[in-house]
Amino acid sequence: MDTATAFPPVIPVIPVTSAPPAPSALPAQAIGGQGDGNISDLFRQAFRRNAGAVWAVTAAHNGQRSGLAATSVVSLSADPAELMVSVQAGSSSLPLIQAAGRFGVNLLGQQHQAVANRFAGRDGCQGDARYADAPWQATADGVWLLQDALAALACEVSELILRDQHALVIGRITAAHLPTAASAPALIYTHGRYTTAL
Repeated sequence: MDTATAFPPVIPVIPVTSAPPAPSALPAQAIGGQGDGNISDLFRQAFRRNAGAVWAVTAAHNGQRSGLAATSVVSLSADPAELMVSVQAGSSSLPLIQAAGRFGVNLLGQQHQAVANRFAGRDGCQGDARYADAPWQATADGVWLLQDALAALACEVSELILRDQHALVIGRITAAHLPTAASAPALIYTHGRYTTAL
């Protein structure tokens, strides 16, 4: 006796006659409510809202010293220990970093707002004057570190990349100073003002 083989029912294929609707574009007004603004201005406003730790970056060569305040210090690698900092191409510190092949980064605490202001060049403070009224000490290879910073790292330049109006300076850590008494909150910069970490 023959038995019939059961087959699943045939499901008709329905042709697609139109493409799905494209996702709606994010309105420019969603960025700060300023749809007609210049993208560079909006970019700056966006990053002003980012909270970043404040670092004093030191540079010295042949008896000259300068420095800058930065929130753009980022870790790249733990082994080898490397970090990167973005420096404006027109900064007085960049030629010293290039000539010396070394620089320092110092994580500032809430008690260092005056140091941050000097290294940011506020009140016209420049060059060696940025090191006033703070306990700085040079390493054997001439990198200036802040003795009461939350963390202070001496770096040797391993690569320098010029990009538009900035130089990306990659440094390999050659010395680290971590004060055991450093318990103050880090100094934070956001919305154009200083605050502290929670």
